[in-house]
Amino acid sequence: MFAHHARVLLFHVVWFFSIKDRMNIYIVLLFCFVFSFLSCGSKTSMEKKEMKQTPGETISIEIKTNDINRETGAHGVISCTSYISLSDEILLNKIRRVLISDDCIYILDSSPKIVCFNKNGEAIYSIDQRGAGPKEFANIIDFSIDKKNKQLVTYDSGKRRLSFYNMITGVYLYDKPITYISPNRICITPEGFFFHTPDHFNYPKQKEKHFFLFYSSDGADIDASYLPHDAISEYYFGMGDGHPFFHNEPHPLYNKPFDSKVYILENGGITPFLDISLPNFLPMEKIAGKIDPVVLSRSDYSFGLTDFYIANNVLHFSFSKEGYIQTAFFDLANDRLLYCGTRVSDVPTRNLPLYSIISGTSGKHFFSIVYPEQILQRMESHPDLIPRQLKNVLEDDNPVLVFYEIIEKGGGGR
Repeated sequence: MFAHHARVLLFHVVWFFSIKDRMNIYIVLLFCFVFSFLSCGSKTSMEKKEMKQTPGETISIEIKTNDINRETGAHGVISCTSYISLSDEILLNKIRRVLISDDCIYILDSSPKIVCFNKNGEAIYSIDQRGAGPKEFANIIDFSIDKKNKQLVTYDSGKRRLSFYNMITGVYLYDKPITYISPNRICITPEGFFFHTPDHFNYPKQKEKHFFLFYSSDGADIDASYLPHDAISEYYFGMGDGHPFFHNEPHPLYNKPFDSKVYILENGGITPFLDISLPNFLPMEKIAGKIDPVVLSRSDYSFGLTDFYIANNVLHFSFSKEGYIQTAFFDLANDRLLYCGTRVSDVPTRNLPLYSIISGTSGKHFFSIVYPEQILQRMESHPDLIPRQLKNVLEDDNPVLVFYEIIEKGGGGR
């Protein structure tokens, strides 16, 4: 409509001139019109981009004491959908980290080594070249996936470097030194690298490095720092300190130790996403006073928020309270707590014969790692509930990945 009126106006303006002059003026005015139209289009695009980058409101979630279910489990909320038995071609030690990307499952164990499996559970390759050589590692403590460049990136704390591998074949590519900070966890986004540094023992006097989170566009230099160190950085003892990075699509999430806030990692920065209120949340003064970890673990304080994963618009997270790990499922679309409690599957059902703390998401499903011992115990107590494909699991086999879906968005909560 705007273009039509503009053409009519242009026609009436040039009509009063001679034919020759009309042609020249018409061309000039037409050029101005096109330029103006394109400029308006560009402005609209910029406005849309800016709106897209504007942080939304932080989602507040409040868990009250009477919300914690001590009687029944989450059988009416989640259900097992499928299982992947990991081949024992390459035996795994205790699993530290699992990431699923497209058709591959990447697992870091305590050896340490990284093993890549396909969706059938078959081992494709392993990264286990430990040694002093240029293409070998000293101690892999974390890894991340760079889908943009099709690379798997490890952090070697022994050699203080990032090592890059082809994520499809596992072939070593190159490495980068990272001696300017001392992280213990890493996360890669399309824009660059995030590093979690929970303490500053390696550089106590370099105040510019006293932050929980650093961002680097290329992995070689610090471009931004977030969340200054506080009393938590002096209280670091590994309890209530899960992995701070949680891989969700389209952006990963971040939560620093003993904090109630969760951030989205995007565009090289952090955007507040969740603010979770727990009953009797561990106060900062207790951390500053360096409360005894054993006393803390047995106390009524809530602490250790972790395992933030989203599948089918339902958020999962866990925390510690009264000596138990509490599991929560929250319906983000309807602002509703579906379940929070300690006992998720003490009494197995046909829909939920196996359960362990959620370790991640794959598409619209959550997944967890279930070890053979648990499967064998269930086999003995409830043989009729164990799926046929797991009937031949042996004690020394590799773990099984169990996938879950949300089956009820109305029951099990407030």
